[in-house]
Amino acid sequence: MWHIDARRTSDIEAKALRVLRDAGQSHLPVDVIAVAHALGIPVYDARFADPRISGAIQKSADGGTIWINQFESAVRQRFTVAHELGHWILHMAPGDAWSEPQNLVDVELVEWRRDAAWDGSEKEREANRFAAALLMPWPWVDALRLAHPDWPVAAFAEACEVSISAMRIRLEEMERRTWANLQ
Repeated sequence: MWHIDARRTSDIEAKALRVLRDAGQSHLPVDVIAVAHALGIPVYDARFADPRISGAIQKSADGGTIWINQFESAVRQRFTVAHELGHWILHMAPGDAWSEPQNLVDVELVEWRRDAAWDGSEKEREANRFAAALLMPWPWVDALRLAHPDWPVAAFAEACEVSISAMRIRLEEMERRTWANLQ
């Protein structure tokens, strides 16, 4: 299932905002490559043997490295970098079970899948949540939504440099959480 409990979701959202702040990001679109570099993680284009691979992150004694599929669209590459940073922040920190040198390869054909048939691992769902929070930070998107209430989803997606489907999911989620807070 797609569900991540509310406490963990809030924790992931807060971590993404801290990463943005620490990386000196303060407006949309987020420069996700600059965020990776601020964390000491270089990002390289790659030609994977399996074209379904969107990206990979490797942790070594020297730090981390991200590779992204050079043949995917720019918005897909941005999401992939943010997703891999999610693994870094959420799952590869010192003391985490994944803290030993390792490789993580993500095969993901659709950006932020939400169909009920797909029940990716908890770590993958969390990395997707982090990617959404990093590229479409709640307070920034909410301010944009208030400033431009008549914008179509595509305009928000363009402002965030994300896919329309990822933006639609984020806006729907924001609407649901806003209504839940009013009740």
